[in-house]
Amino acid sequence: MDQLGFRTTQAETLIRYDVLIKTKSPAFQQLYVNKTPRDFGRLTRWIQEILQAIDRESFFPNFGWACHNCQFRKRCWSM
Repeated sequence: MDQLGFRTTQAETLIRYDVLIKTKSPAFQQLYVNKTPRDFGRLTRWIQEILQAIDRESFFPNFGWACHNCQFRKRCWSM
């Protein structure tokens, strides 16, 4: 958003998350968060580290309820 020029102020970008709460009584919430260039830099570094781990084929299985339909199931169970 910041790189596309949607900065709200000179120092921050206001981001709105629209959240549907799926409970017995469904609700809709709007959450507002201010993000700074420092936040975007941290996110960029985090994404780069994840991509590097993928390139190194680092893989940590996370067994749980979604295993049955997961596209990586064979890989997990072979470890």
